[in-house]
Order: sequence, then structure tokens, then C-alpha cells
Amino acid sequence: KVNTLLSFQFWCDGAHQAQHLRLRRKRQMWKRERSKKNSKLFNFYNAITACYYAKDNLEILKVNKNFLSFFPILGNVNNAYFPDVLEQIGLPAKQIEEFIHDINEKGTVLIPEIKISINDEERVYSLLSTRTKNESFTYLNGVQGQFVDRTAEFNLRKERQNLLEEKIRDREIIE
Repeated sequence: KVNTLLSFQFWCDGAHQAQHLRLRRKRQMWKRERSKKNSKLFNFYNAITACYYAKDNLEILKVNKNFLSFFPILGNVNNAYFPDVLEQIGLPAKQIEEFIHDINEKGTVLIPEIKISINDEERVYSLLSTRTKNESFTYLNGVQGQFVDRTAEFNLRKERQNLLEEKIRDREIIE
């Protein structure tokens, strides 16, 4: 009886320790996921790009402050249909149709060059968007994306191209 009692005691202690380890692992996973979530929100709000987050149906839920500074004409875009916002900032209908098709069919969109005139100044952006799925955190399910301002890069390319053309013209004159 003593051996049986000790065996039972040992089994209970082992089961208790196993349960404790499972709970500890779950807590660690929860903390890791929470940390990831917080870092994603940190990146969203402090990004140097114009970020947006929308529902699966492309209704905008949030934008960061850069979104409003990149596109001051828009004002409040919460609850707006994202393709309508693209139209408002001057995207051609063809690019908007491509966006809708790619986000629905492929789950991702990359439009490398979007030219927009803002306050009589031509700006160049890239738009990167992706459909997100997360079974653990359903509030992360939707579409997120960002506009990257590439105006300086395109201005440098244009300047370099102009210098090359000028060099060619100068050579032709000399010859």
C-alpha cells in the first residue's frame, strides 16, 4: 500500500509539473505574440511610409499620420473604400482595377510607380499591400499596405538622364 501510495503521489507530482510546464509555455507564447502585435502597431504608427489597414472588404479602419501628410487633400479616410481613396488621389482607373484584381486573386499588390500631382508638384510613390490572415488574432485579418515616397529617387534618375543626354549632345557638337 505504501508503494502504491508513493507511486500515486509521484504520478500526481509529475502530472502537476507537466501541467505547470504547459501553462508556462502557453504564457511564453502569449507574451511573444503580444510582443509581436505591439511591435507591429509600433511600426504602423511610427513608420516613415504612409500606412493603412483595412477590412477584407477594403474598408479603411486606420491610417497613420504620414498617410495624412502624404495626401493632405484626403482628410479623414476612416471607413472609406480604399479603391475610392486611390481614385481621389489621382490613380488611373487601370491601376485601381489592377489593385482590386491582385489583392483579391493573389493576396498581394505591388505597384512600383504611381505618379500623383499634389499642390502642382509631381510626386512618385510605390504601393505595397497584402492580405493578412491570423487565426490567433482575428483583428489582424484584413488588408494592410503602405505608400513609399520615391520622389527623390525618381528626381535623381531624371537628373542623371538629363546629364547623360547633355553629355551626348556636347560630344556631337565637338565631333
